[in-house]
Amino acid sequence: MKTIHLGGRLHENPENISLLKADINYTHIYFTDGSHKLVATTLGILEKRLPRSFFRVNRSTVVSLKNIRPSEKEDQVFSQKVGAIRISRRRKEAFKVQYLQFKQA
Repeated sequence: MKTIHLGGRLHENPENISLLKADINYTHIYFTDGSHKLVATTLGILEKRLPRSFFRVNRSTVVSLKNIRPSEKEDQVFSQKVGAIRISRRRKEAFKVQYLQFKQA
């Protein structure tokens, strides 16, 4: 499987990434095995390197569509790693479309 460059000497398979969270000019990367790394690469740069199975739900969070589930509230999704994540009002419709396409594929 193809790996992506996350920063420094770190390369990882996108299948192993669960969530990315921005922290000014750094990004916290949460992996499916429960580990987590902090890299000195901005979220915007990393978002461009990720496949379409990832979606930026708000200004500071990118989630893997396979590692989330819808919440009872319409403007939230639930992640095992960090709990409830709010979906930005302006990204809600685009998220619904991409999430449905991902689940049907």
